[in-house]
Amino acid sequence: MVSPKDFVGRDVLSILDFNREELDYIMDVADEVERNMDAYRGLLSGKTMAILFFEPSTRTRLSFEAAMKKLGGLTLDMGEPTRASIEKGETLTDTIRV
Repeated sequence: MVSPKDFVGRDVLSILDFNREELDYIMDVADEVERNMDAYRGLLSGKTMAILFFEPSTRTRLSFEAAMKKLGGLTLDMGEPTRASIEKGETLTDTIRV
């Protein structure tokens, strides 16, 4: 059974970082947050999400940013991958660690 503790300290680089049970849990929690948004405002206060897209995706990027801000968090847009340390051979995992 999945619990919030299962996600503490994990870095997420891809949807492949989750198994099916974890994805089902995430979707259930997302539904709960959407239904009761006022209760969750500020939930991510003090948290920062780095955003790095390898392909143009305006709607997805803005959706992620809006959701993070609604929950009280901050976003860092790392820009185009060509401007990131990935171009120098740094791993994606090392690049996103802030």
